[in-house]
Amino acid sequence: MNNILSIFAVLLFHVFLFSCAQPDNSEFHELTRENGPTIQVSRTSESGFNCAADDCPEAIVMVTDKKNKSQVCSAVMIDQDKLLTSSDCFSKIAKSCTTNVSIKRADNKELGCKKIRVNNSVGTSKENSYGFTLIQTDSKVTKDQVMEFSDYSFDKSEAVNVWYFDYNKKSKDYDLKENRYCRMSFNNLLLPTLQDMSMKNVTIVNCPIENQSSGLVLDGSQRLSSLVWTSIKANRIFNHFMAKKGRNLNIANTVHCIQTQLSEVYSRSEFVNLNRYSENTLKGCTTSNTFQSLENRYGQIVYNSSSRDEDVVRFKAIINNKIRFFEAHYPSCLFNANVITFYESIPSVDRYFEIDSIETKKLKRDFFKVSRRSSFPGYEFTIRYKGKKLKSFKSRTCK
Repeated sequence: MNNILSIFAVLLFHVFLFSCAQPDNSEFHELTRENGPTIQVSRTSESGFNCAADDCPEAIVMVTDKKNKSQVCSAVMIDQDKLLTSSDCFSKIAKSCTTNVSIKRADNKELGCKKIRVNNSVGTSKENSYGFTLIQTDSKVTKDQVMEFSDYSFDKSEAVNVWYFDYNKKSKDYDLKENRYCRMSFNNLLLPTLQDMSMKNVTIVNCPIENQSSGLVLDGSQRLSSLVWTSIKANRIFNHFMAKKGRNLNIANTVHCIQTQLSEVYSRSEFVNLNRYSENTLKGCTTSNTFQSLENRYGQIVYNSSSRDEDVVRFKAIINNKIRFFEAHYPSCLFNANVITFYESIPSVDRYFEIDSIETKKLKRDFFKVSRRSSFPGYEFTIRYKGKKLKSFKSRTCK
């Protein structure tokens, strides 16, 4: 009897050992790389990410490079097998779908990168760009893990909620966080924003994601309102006007313009999430708002409007290595340079490159030197500072 039990125990041990040595095929899936062989990868990632908020949306996923986990992109599932992320951010991870691309969900499950459907790289002209990458995954999520598009981009009177990933040094992983104090800047020196919101790019300020070029803007119903796709580094040319050191600005694509381009790739029957917008709302998606030079944009905002009974010449000058803005006011017909009155516009700028206030200061008459020469049918006046020509203008002769 004891011999029979011993034999049975040995057989049971070998069965157990054999079963443990075999791979569990349910833990693997096929991933087809673009221009590459078919390989097997584990469906469960080494680590997911932590939810650092009360109500992290299930549709948000994290895109990383398995070999370089310091680069992370915020992404969102906008269909059961399609996700949207920043092209500026994704380009730092990969140029195409490779085995190094990791797409992680909050439940530690990993999606495979099957194909890049739309990839709008930033290029040199940011104002003409959409900044998103659309990736098709190798497997599908459930419908309740898909985020809907908002039917508006921003509520002008309220702060916007931006979701982003932040590295946690203690857990050595990433936390999904929400900032509820971000806002849109309408009167920004770097990127002007139209009041009717009919443009493809907007400026987002007061957000802690300036070291990344990736973030998701959601409305109050946790629908995708905009995608933060790049950042503009602070320009210090106007530091002497600023109360605080300038900060980087985040640029986001408006949701209606994102959907406009997606509709060119997918039909509405294939992509059921696409909303319908009026022609007036969509007009700015084809007409780019311009990233103007700081000096030009600054001058447009700073200078005062001219009065009806005077002509005004506006000009800027660099004096003692500082840029300054001036106005020359004179009668409609000018004969004598002594009647020209000079003003300096002195703005106050916050750290987000928005003008807080503008002080107008009248200058002494001898601050500039003005010369005159005949130029039919009137005169040409030239304004100089310490011998350097700053501005010339013509006036008609008084009758």
